[in-house]
Amino acid sequence: SDRDEASCACGSSRPVSRNYGKEGEMQKSRTQDRDIASKKSPSSQHGIESGFFLPLGLLVLQIAIVKRIWGEEWRTLADQGWSLVAALVASVLYLVKIMFNRFCKKSKHEKLLSAGNTKGPRKYVFLNGLKYDVTDFADKHPGGKVIRFYYDQDCTDAYNAFHRSSKWAAETLKSLDKTKAVPEDVPAQPAYIKEYRELVRKWTKMGLYNPNWFYIIMRVLEIVGCLVFSVYLARYSIIFSAMIAGYAWAKCGFLQHDAGHLGITGMSEVDILIQVAFEGFAKGGSAAWWRNRHNKHHAKPNVHKQDSDLVTLPFLSWDKEHAKKAPKWLIRYQAYYFLPLLCLYVPIFFVTTKLFMWRKKHPFEAFVAFLHHLAFGYGLMCWSGLSLFATVGWFFAGYAVQGLYLGFVFSLSHFVMPHMRGPEEGKHVDWVKLQCNTTLDFSESEVVGWLTGHLNLQIEHHLCPTMPSSNYQFIKDDVRKLCKKYSELNYTAMSLWEAVRLNFETLDEVAHHRCLA
Repeated sequence: SDRDEASCACGSSRPVSRNYGKEGEMQKSRTQDRDIASKKSPSSQHGIESGFFLPLGLLVLQIAIVKRIWGEEWRTLADQGWSLVAALVASVLYLVKIMFNRFCKKSKHEKLLSAGNTKGPRKYVFLNGLKYDVTDFADKHPGGKVIRFYYDQDCTDAYNAFHRSSKWAAETLKSLDKTKAVPEDVPAQPAYIKEYRELVRKWTKMGLYNPNWFYIIMRVLEIVGCLVFSVYLARYSIIFSAMIAGYAWAKCGFLQHDAGHLGITGMSEVDILIQVAFEGFAKGGSAAWWRNRHNKHHAKPNVHKQDSDLVTLPFLSWDKEHAKKAPKWLIRYQAYYFLPLLCLYVPIFFVTTKLFMWRKKHPFEAFVAFLHHLAFGYGLMCWSGLSLFATVGWFFAGYAVQGLYLGFVFSLSHFVMPHMRGPEEGKHVDWVKLQCNTTLDFSESEVVGWLTGHLNLQIEHHLCPTMPSSNYQFIKDDVRKLCKKYSELNYTAMSLWEAVRLNFETLDEVAHHRCLA
């Protein structure tokens, strides 16, 4: 069957050797698994990562580079503020963290099994024809609360889209209690679901999920070159320097976006390392914060109370019902202050990401973000000779350009499309229909593709988030044909300028409707 084929293709399940027909048997199994996991786990190692490896690795690396390897010339450069070689330090320490997690700590799925019982009714999701008990797992789901969006729903296509190459996800599935789903629990799948899954298998065989190394190298070289040049240029023009840095940080945003989706190399540890490097060190943000927020958007795009990108009130709204909660005196001008407001997009998230790292206890990411300010601050003040005040202004101007760039690009793809009032409305829309009908493509130009990280092909991205973005152009014809074949699916595509005009027209129309209400 198609469900069995999909299961085998992603390696997420195997024939069920035991059937827990009774809650007591399931509870007994959970207890036995936790006992086994607790015997395996060296709990005495807990906390050593931040207390030992981080400062030791930093000290050893600094001594090795400054005094042993590079000699007097490098020490002179170090005296100017680059002694830590921040990017290299962050990368090496993160690799140490990965190795420690792999060999010294108990595995993630063992942690989940060793968790205590959750009180209250059991929570289930349906995946590949099986009913999984995720009650104890939901709070520890690495992707955040997004798993709760699929309680009592078939999440097969969402799971395959997010976790198609994840061995850890498949391993975790095996550790969860499961039973055979009855037909009444899983609604009948439309014909286009089967065709979509066949297309995914076809694209996989074509190698479209394989990394494009030339494209990756070109993106990295562009970013590094722009950032280095911006620091050099700061001694001559702070404004132009900050603008170039803002552009580079925006391109970092597109690159870390792909890495956060595991769409660079397809290897989770490597891609998360890339994301931390470009989101954390290059931009000063938090990779974990981004994944927590962005996963919700992909799981339920344009569904209010689930898609975090729709939290724009009281300042902005693209939906007439949503705008009823906005003050009339303010929302009437939204089409005019939309672009200036985007300049505050990154500075605001600068604060929220730091609070997230503090609340969720991400000391390594906080350290990498600190290296961002250390590296650029010392480079600007010691190499380019800027004052502290000028350096702060440079950061703010660069962040403003980055926010304007990223915010405007992202606003074109979803906000003008249909919105759903809440989870109950979104619950009854399958994965493929939800992604296609709440998303639009703008422009098929290669230039626009390069400038937007190929996220101008947003429908293709939402259907295949783990595919390298440079390959979306090779699947757009297949996606267009699929949507044309089935009346339930919409394929909305337009030019860049049409998308921009529609965006502002919608803002103005919604504001006008709110003021007349």
